Amino acid sequence: MPVDYQEEIVATLGKIEAIVAARQRQLQKLDELVKARFIELFGDMFLNSKAWKKQALDSLADVVSGITKD
Repeated sequence: MPVDYQEEIVATLGKIEAIVAARQRQLQKLDELVKARFIELFGDMFLNSKAWKKQALDSLADVVSGITKD
C-alpha cells in the first residue's frame, strides 16, 4: 500500500477520532444539563429544598414483592 494512501487513512482516522471525542463531550454536557434542570424543577431530594411533603410509600400504595407480569 503506498505511503501517501496510508497517510490519507491516518488523517481520516484522526478526524474521526476528533469527531467522536467532540460528540462524547457534547453528550456529557447534555447529561449535566438534564441533571441541573431536574434539580431546578424538583429540588435536591436529599435536602428537600422545595419542601415537598414526606410520606411513607406504603401509605400511598400497596407495596408487594415478587415477579411483575404483564
